[in-house]
Amino acid sequence: MAPRALNPRSLVRRTISPARRLRLHLFLLDTPVISELFCAIDPAMRTGRVTKDCALVMDGYPRSGNSYARATFQYANGYDLPISTHAHSHRMPELGAKRGLPTIVLIRPPRDAIASARHFEPDVAVAASIAAYRRYYEPVLAFVDKVLVVPFADVITDMGAVINRCNERFGTHFAPWVSTPEGEAAVAKMIDDATEIFAPQGRFDAMVSRPSAVRQDRARLLADLSPADEAALVELDALYAKVIAAAN
Repeated sequence: MAPRALNPRSLVRRTISPARRLRLHLFLLDTPVISELFCAIDPAMRTGRVTKDCALVMDGYPRSGNSYARATFQYANGYDLPISTHAHSHRMPELGAKRGLPTIVLIRPPRDAIASARHFEPDVAVAASIAAYRRYYEPVLAFVDKVLVVPFADVITDMGAVINRCNERFGTHFAPWVSTPEGEAAVAKMIDDATEIFAPQGRFDAMVSRPSAVRQDRARLLADLSPADEAALVELDALYAKVIAAAN
């Protein structure tokens, strides 16, 4: 098999530490004006760009069902409908809400999301992932009444119902996802194809956004937390509960 070409994003992955990449990514996405320029310039981030033509903004912290939500929505509604996804920054749903666009915020319990993030990128410190989770969802409380907050469990068990709730909330007419063996296979292929683009060789199964035989359980991934990290996770548990309560 011929080696894959080394694109600029791959070069960054190889030369900058994961922790520094995360800090840079968050800075670029969370800073007004800069975030929109970043999404417009970087081809890998253009799916996150929020424009007046977006039919839907759907975003959340990484490992919160983003890929499955996008794939099922696109399977049901076609691939030409412009949607904003996978920015992983509160700025995108904030812009969606400000511009009156149908906007979904995906959210997963912090311990599950951070354990999955650690499996995805083991070189990123838990403290950095904790800070990123807080940085995403604390600002959401300021505009939570203008968006639809959807827990991870709802995405993976009944995305069709999620789309119906979106239609009811925003007056949209999106086709709901209907799970069939053929549809699930097509969605899995979409997720796999996207993962192939960025996953280093030997890391595909650890990074793919669907169940995997090599996935470690949460207890093992979070077994070595420091007291400070555990205390911070307790705070995130409370933040998660606050967002869910405010959205209902």
